[in-house]
Amino acid sequence: MDNKLIVVGLLIVTLILGGCLTGSIKGQVIDDQDRPVEGAIVTTDPPTHSVRTTESGYQLEGIPWGEYVVRAKKPGHQTGREEILVRLWTTTHADIQIHRD
Repeated sequence: MDNKLIVVGLLIVTLILGGCLTGSIKGQVIDDQDRPVEGAIVTTDPPTHSVRTTESGYQLEGIPWGEYVVRAKKPGHQTGREEILVRLWTTTHADIQIHRD
């Protein structure tokens, strides 16, 4: 019995460290008029990934499952944020609105 628990525990640790127990986050950063904002920096908290937005938005891959705050910032704008839950093998959608200073 104890050996089975050790094997299962090692398997779970291997899957976590190997990036198998992850999901992704995808969305748009939008302005006050719901237009896409290019060049904003999107980060996760707790920190795992960051990416710069394009005209088609952003996508963060290989995010360990769990709760996150996704933040978007760009000079001349207030930082926007969304609280999300990343699930295993799933893409979580998160649009973030930022307002001009």
